[in-house]
Order: sequence, then structure tokens, then C-alpha cells
Amino acid sequence: LDAAGADGPAPGAAAGDGSGAAGGDCEAESGGGVGPAPEIPFSLVLADFGESVVYGACADGGGGAPAFTSRHRGSAAFMSPEMHMLGSGSHAREHAAYDRRRLRGAGKAHDVWSLGCCLYELLVGSPLFADEAEPALRIGAALEADARRRAEARRDGTAHRQASILRDTDRARLAALQQQQQQQQQQQQQQQQQPDGLAGVLLELVDSTLVLDAVHRPGLGEVARRVRRALESLPQG
Repeated sequence: LDAAGADGPAPGAAAGDGSGAAGGDCEAESGGGVGPAPEIPFSLVLADFGESVVYGACADGGGGAPAFTSRHRGSAAFMSPEMHMLGSGSHAREHAAYDRRRLRGAGKAHDVWSLGCCLYELLVGSPLFADEAEPALRIGAALEADARRRAEARRDGTAHRQASILRDTDRARLAALQQQQQQQQQQQQQQQQQPDGLAGVLLELVDSTLVLDAVHRPGLGEVARRVRRALESLPQG
């Protein structure tokens, strides 16, 4: 698509079958005369929903870049809170409902969140969110609860612990990766917020990538270091 946007469409580059491109090839081979188009046993689609025409529009007329009035922001099950919140609420700093995270949108922190969702599904064997409607509901409820805790901490003068989207049931599924004889020790360490062992390292890794506030998620370098730490915790042999 980048090539199409930069150089214009190739001959016959429109969503549909490949007859246009095939006809161009036949014309070149016959020295200018258009020969019979070969029979193609399948349909060739260069881009869905007519996007090939849109990307080719930059080569037509004025040569300006095509204008987009909307875009798909990704699969809801892998979208970060800042992507779910993008464009919602008030953007005025003086407004009572202002939230700096609403305009953050996609970025490296968003990629870290998506990676956390993938890691959870890879480790547990089931997605973090059951369906497309669940992420927005859970994230919205979690953000409201986090805002209340933040306000209470500010009022009491105590430290506010950054919350992640993981529920107790999600943490239990990750903790179940550890052997049965280590479960009791793991639960005690979780209560003390000091995870240990392989399951503890994995829980800490996934939990940190799914922190609601993008500012407090680890960077990609830190995520890589934690992944290496998890690999080093694997039993030998």
C-alpha cells in the first residue's frame, strides 16, 4: 500500500480480478496488440473495500494525498485504554472531566499494551477479553475505579498504586502456570506484592504491560529485559 501511495497504481491496480494487469502483460508481449486475456482460475484482490482506488487517487489530477474521513483503530481486544478513550470526553484542561490520556492515542505504550494482551493469551491459552464488547466495558469500569482510588490517595496523602486491567481470576490463571507444590508460597508472595519464581516473573511481566495509565507502563527495552528474565527462570532441561 505504501508503494501504491507513493508511485501510483500499477497497471490494472484496482480491487477486483486480475484481468487488467493480465491484459497489460499480453499487450507488452504482443508488441502493442492486445492478445486474448489468459484464463485466471482465481480472483485477485489487491486491497479490500476499494482501498486500491483510494490509494491510487494521489496519482490522479492534482496529485495530492488522498483524504481519509475515518479509520479503523484496531481490534478491540488488543486496544489500549488510550485508544478506547481517543476522541471521547472533554479536551479542555479546565474541564472537570479532562483526562490527559484521552488524546494520547497510538504509540509505543499502546504497543506494549497490545503485547501484554498477546502474552496473556499465549500463556493462558485463552484471550484476556472474551468478546469485542468486553474490553470497552472493563476498561471503562477500571478507569473509573482507578480515578476514585487516585482521588482518595490524593485526599489522604498516600501513594497511589498504578492499577492494571488484570482481575484476580486473570492473575490466578497466570499463577496456575507454577507447579502445584509452589502454589501456597506463590499466594503468600502475591499478597506481599513480591512475586517470585517463573509464575511470579510472568505475572509481573504481563501485569506491568497492562497498567491502565500509559505513562507508567514499561518501555519496550524494559519489556525485553523482563522477557529475558522470564526465560532465565525456565527450568533447565
